[in-house]
Amino acid sequence: PEYSAYFHSAKTTIMPHLKRIQKAHEDERKYKERIKELEMKLEQERLRNNALENKIRKITRGEL
Repeated sequence: PEYSAYFHSAKTTIMPHLKRIQKAHEDERKYKERIKELEMKLEQERLRNNALENKIRKITRGEL
């Protein structure tokens, strides 16, 4: 009872900040996950393009 006003004040002033921090952390995790997915797709596309370029080189050299 003696400190109830203090704890109530701390709860009402700190909790919104903690919730914003938690949301920012969750958003960052989601963004990192999405970036990882996009990097994997980019790598797959790069490998596909390299394979096509190699095939084109072979065709232009008459190797196929």
